[in-house]
Amino acid sequence: MSSSDAMPSPDAVPPSGVMPSSGDMPSYPPPSDTPEIPEYLNEYELDSNGNKIPDGVKGWKITDRGRAARLKYRKACLKDRKPMSKLPRKLLTFPDNPYFCPPLIHFALPFSTDQMLDFNARHNIPLEDGPHSKYHILLSIALKRCVNHLCKLCDTYRLTLIIPCDVKHEWAVALHSNYNWYKEELVEEDEKEVVEIIKKELKIERGPKWYYDAIM
Repeated sequence: MSSSDAMPSPDAVPPSGVMPSSGDMPSYPPPSDTPEIPEYLNEYELDSNGNKIPDGVKGWKITDRGRAARLKYRKACLKDRKPMSKLPRKLLTFPDNPYFCPPLIHFALPFSTDQMLDFNARHNIPLEDGPHSKYHILLSIALKRCVNHLCKLCDTYRLTLIIPCDVKHEWAVALHSNYNWYKEELVEEDEKEVVEIIKKELKIERGPKWYYDAIM
């Protein structure tokens, strides 16, 4: 796949959804109040002996009540970090202004651990063997293998695994970010092709949006 190689001017705007600068939109979302931790946030299913039940690389089986509490908690925590269809131009970085440091935001498609496991199974990508106590390491390996195989299917090395600020999904595959768009963004035709491959393979219904990075 090819990318746009020309160095952008400060007036350049990437075609993948960027809004003109707006004076009433802050560069950083306002800090959210720390939500009260919901009851049942860490409620797990137990076996007849009162022990937590393993759930493969996902860790431990969570009760329906626990899942609902976690969803409520994520909604509260991420209320000021919602994904955007269009990125305000003021959040773009440019190579001629290295001192401008907006929040890291990715143009990405989100997916769940279940979607990743389904993809790996369909493509005969094995799960690494190991003790369940190391499930988080086994999960990391499975995710890396998933994205590596997606890169092969899309014929590009530019895909990146991220942890997005998203209520329903734990992971996302990013095409570029507001920090590298001017050198990593694919040309429009190639981008459309890559997006369709990712959507098909991970069974994602919607197109990419701009997601805040949950780590940075």
